[in-house]
Amino acid sequence: MQPIRRLSRDETVPFQAVIGGERFGPFENPSAASAFEEIVGRRKDLSIAPVSDLYEGSIGGDAYYAVDTLALEFGMHPFREVHDIGYAHDNGEVMLDFARGSRFLPRDAIVLVEGVTRHEPRRDLDRPERLPDWVSLGEEHLETRVTAPHPAGGQLLVVQTNRRDCPPYLIVWRRDARMRMHLRVVSGHSSLDYASMRLEEAMERFTPSTLELEARKSRRPRDYQREKVYSLERSFGREHAQPYRWFKSIEECIELVHRMYEEFDLGPPPAIYLGRSNQSISYHKRGYGLSFSPHDLSAWTVLHEAAHHVAAGISKEPGHGPTFVSTLMGMLAASEGVDLDMMVRLAQEAEVDFDPDVVERWRERIEARAATGPSL
Repeated sequence: MQPIRRLSRDETVPFQAVIGGERFGPFENPSAASAFEEIVGRRKDLSIAPVSDLYEGSIGGDAYYAVDTLALEFGMHPFREVHDIGYAHDNGEVMLDFARGSRFLPRDAIVLVEGVTRHEPRRDLDRPERLPDWVSLGEEHLETRVTAPHPAGGQLLVVQTNRRDCPPYLIVWRRDARMRMHLRVVSGHSSLDYASMRLEEAMERFTPSTLELEARKSRRPRDYQREKVYSLERSFGREHAQPYRWFKSIEECIELVHRMYEEFDLGPPPAIYLGRSNQSISYHKRGYGLSFSPHDLSAWTVLHEAAHHVAAGISKEPGHGPTFVSTLMGMLAASEGVDLDMMVRLAQEAEVDFDPDVVERWRERIEARAATGPSL
């Protein structure tokens, strides 16, 4: 439901109210417009002002009220007293606090001011920044943990941006949690808190089209055992007697990867990058290399992403397919001394698919290296 605003001279809406020669709207029906005229028109102590003036401090007063358009429709008293005004705006919109909950209003939405006074503005309400239509997760757009299922299907997600030409936080829609590319932008926000508060509102404002909801055919097979593999890796850590190593620098990570590739004849090692301070996850990207979060430089993470690179070079399976699982088990055994038989047993118990031939090749390589040279 749209907030009420002062209408421009040439603007037309289905239902409007006229007070003091000025037009206001839009209203859902003529009875709501008439109720607004009657209630506000008889209150001579009230002035009508845009919420931007309230935020910028150019008006003051004894009390402030927002107009509840839904209450107008049902013939109820439409005033909601404003208890506080958010000091930080949300990309051109103002947050008002009420006795129960908060609400964001666009800059031209009206508020009613009791005993109005005029002042010099103290703050500027910037105009809304332009939003991209689509974004993809990566270096410029980082996934947060703030998500909500959309009632029509798919998921709303808050994304942090590193671009200067759009707001720092975006609410985006994606068809499922695996999608990282071409995510539909719904709205832009000034802070993570504001974006989180506005997820429910975004559900009402945005409905994905039928075309967007239909699953597009993917050239890649579905990563059918991703969560099972993550759970399996945690069980490796619980069974292994020693904790995995943690590295102090990206150089130590690079050294481990290069030694693994050289000693076990795995081919050219991938390019390795240290992500920015706000990168929360590490990942392998085909044709790009390995990117590590500075907050998780563990041997397990390094070997996990390196196993993705090795598996991608020899198989077209899903990301966490049998070749990846077997390669990771071999790397953990070679580098961290994790018992290979124990990992095979846990994988069988968890019904995680792996390639026994790849496991045996790793066993042979580990035994051969142990006989001829120092282990990792």
